[in-house]
Amino acid sequence: MIVSMGRESIFSTQPTITINNAEGAILFQLLFQVFAGTTALHQYFEEILGLVLKRLQTQPMQDHLKRHLLSVLLTALAYNP
Repeated sequence: MIVSMGRESIFSTQPTITINNAEGAILFQLLFQVFAGTTALHQYFEEILGLVLKRLQTQPMQDHLKRHLLSVLLTALAYNP
């Protein structure tokens, strides 16, 4: 359920009020941080990274969103060394 929320929001291009369309990336980053050292996200690991890499190649791409997406990749390394 939570991964599907991130999947929907990571590709949103609608104007937002607070975080400028980075909600999905922030959600994925927090998931990797919270569940680091567990196997809770193993079945979703490749899917999440695939979504992040696909979003990095999609326009429009604001600098702040790119930073959040790169943070997901770095956090994923800490989750699954």
